[in-house]
Amino acid sequence: MNSDTKSGICVELWLAPLASHYAAAQLAEFEALLDAGERARWQRFRFAEDRLRFLVGRAFLRGVLAATLGRRDPAALQFVTTAHGKPELAGTDAGLLHFNLSHTDAMLVLATSRTHAVGIDVEAVTRNLELLPLAQRYFAPQEYNVLRLLDADAQRERFFVLWTLKEAWLKACGLGLRVPLDSFHFDLAGAQPAIAFDHRHDDSPQRWQFHVLSRGQFRIALAIACDSAAPVNIHTRVWGN
Repeated sequence: MNSDTKSGICVELWLAPLASHYAAAQLAEFEALLDAGERARWQRFRFAEDRLRFLVGRAFLRGVLAATLGRRDPAALQFVTTAHGKPELAGTDAGLLHFNLSHTDAMLVLATSRTHAVGIDVEAVTRNLELLPLAQRYFAPQEYNVLRLLDADAQRERFFVLWTLKEAWLKACGLGLRVPLDSFHFDLAGAQPAIAFDHRHDDSPQRWQFHVLSRGQFRIALAIACDSAAPVNIHTRVWGN
């Protein structure tokens, strides 16, 4: 029995619904948390909704990570980006906390773990997409063949669960979309989703665990780089509460 199975794993899942309006003073507080690089990125966004999402997202990320680490000043946190674009803590906090952030139009989600790499993705099932053509193009044949036989409602639900699971795993690996989405697939028949890899991957399904959560119109997928049979405690919190 490995250490995962003995002690269990704790993952914090934070939700931050985007408000329709923020007071000017609150936005100023968020802006004060940005470092020079973040401020430059924020100012490059052309559309107001993208600027707002980025600003709230960085305040959300810095606030949660600082509180988790027991730091008094969220603005003091330092970050680096890996060769594949995954952000990590730097400086004196390097290696102390794994985290991953995702967003859709009206929701930000953040997963943190002190012990294991995590990936998170969120999507709104109300998005207007051509589901079957997208699935045929990007999903593994096993996934598409099940999806195309479902009625419209079940098809929509399964599509977004599969999409978020794929994104969550890619983010947990830190590889992004360099990995073809059809080179791995998910079986949703069990109590928890199970991943399988084709010949393009030198990986084991037993190294991964996945969870799917529903919050209203949103589907959230969490990938954890841990023993697939290890006990996991997911603590869900709402930012600001």
